Amino acid sequence: MIKILIIEDSEDDSLLLVHALKDGGLDFKYKRVEDHREMNDALIKEKWDAVISDYSLLRFSIQEALELLRRRELDIPFIVVSGVIGEEYVVELFKAGAHDLIRKGNLVRMVPALKRELNDAETRRKQRHTEKELLKSEEKYKSVFENTGTATVIVEKDSIILLANSKFETLSGFSREEIEGKKTWTEFVVKEDLARMKKQHDLKRKNREKALKSYEFRFVDKNKEIKNIFLTIDMIPGTTKSVASLSDITERKEAENKLKEKMSVLERFNRLTVGRELRMIELKKEINELLRETGRTEKYKISSKE
Repeated sequence: MIKILIIEDSEDDSLLLVHALKDGGLDFKYKRVEDHREMNDALIKEKWDAVISDYSLLRFSIQEALELLRRRELDIPFIVVSGVIGEEYVVELFKAGAHDLIRKGNLVRMVPALKRELNDAETRRKQRHTEKELLKSEEKYKSVFENTGTATVIVEKDSIILLANSKFETLSGFSREEIEGKKTWTEFVVKEDLARMKKQHDLKRKNREKALKSYEFRFVDKNKEIKNIFLTIDMIPGTTKSVASLSDITERKEAENKLKEKMSVLERFNRLTVGRELRMIELKKEINELLRETGRTEKYKISSKE
């Protein structure tokens, strides 16, 4: 059942309107108010689906009624009923927020107009709900994006960085205002690594399954400092965009390189030590062989410290 608030200071005119609504087959209940106080009380006490108001009121005005709805943030059909009204006033009514104007001599239009406006209001309500849910989803997504714990960017097919979180700002040395929509990811890659990364960028959009989801590359920041990065990247389903997470592994790589250097030194030292020991053993054998050849029976002992 539709609940209609009627603003009318003439009981006879309100009865004519009610009969027109009933004749149109509308299932409704209504309340008649005459001034600002009565309308305000009605809006406080009950939820209304539509407002129908006479244009000519003694103690109230259309503009005041529309302003009251605006202050309460009520988006419901507001239909004006009038006898004779100039075109300039009609324009002002619609600018003020009225949804339709019905002539008193043509009340047969009231029910079709009201149904149409009710459908439009429901469409607007659903749209607002959808927008609200999208906003909540976007805020949640942004929160996750910002708090991933690693530098994260969203990249478009043309290589432009669409979004960057605060960790990426720190990693790159640039602000978001300098990055988003202005810089490409290619600007942060050393020349020697660029070709293979471009190949992966294109492959990911042609054949996602064959593209690498993680690999290492060298990153160049604002100060031209080179950093070792472990990249994790994949496509955002249903789009041409990809989301990339960058972990700075420079310290780990440096530690690995130092360890390799130490291992290399140890291996060289070990080869030298083992070689020396083997040479001493061979030398001992040669001396003992010479002693035997000369008929001497003692054996020469040689120390590894000699």
